[in-house]
Amino acid sequence: DTANGGDIAYRSEQNGEWSTVAYVTDTPRATRSPAVAATDTKLLAAWEYVDADIDDGTEPADVHADTEIAYALYNGNSWSEATVLTNSGGRALQPTVARDGNGWLLAWEQDSNPDPGAGSRSVRYVPVAADGTTGEIQRITVAAHPAAGPHPDDGAMLGYATLATA
Repeated sequence: DTANGGDIAYRSEQNGEWSTVAYVTDTPRATRSPAVAATDTKLLAAWEYVDADIDDGTEPADVHADTEIAYALYNGNSWSEATVLTNSGGRALQPTVARDGNGWLLAWEQDSNPDPGAGSRSVRYVPVAADGTTGEIQRITVAAHPAAGPHPDDGAMLGYATLATA
């Protein structure tokens, strides 16, 4: 029920035992599509965040321009407040994260036109430092479906699909 929001929840497993459910977010706004990655001491969670009021009559296309990427850090005891990374006027979706040294690589798909299927799609990515600060957002044009993963040299890798152009 998107009208009632939805929070990002998690459970952790240690020695075969799962923890009780805990929450990264507590918001009346819609959140979805979480991704998480760890360093030696911290976690980064990223997700889609709908920065608009939604009611039972709201159609998905009505909020495409308000779908952004948010993230938070876990320091071993608690989660930071969420940071809304994007404010794009388009649809930001499919976040993916991977460890990158002592920080993370955070990537997502960006659709610059909020009308479903009509936009110019690209992949965006940004380094996130261990303290939660970000570098400059980079753009890969005519691309979609990003997937971040660790690189053997303690860096990160970013895969994505290239799209045909008309």
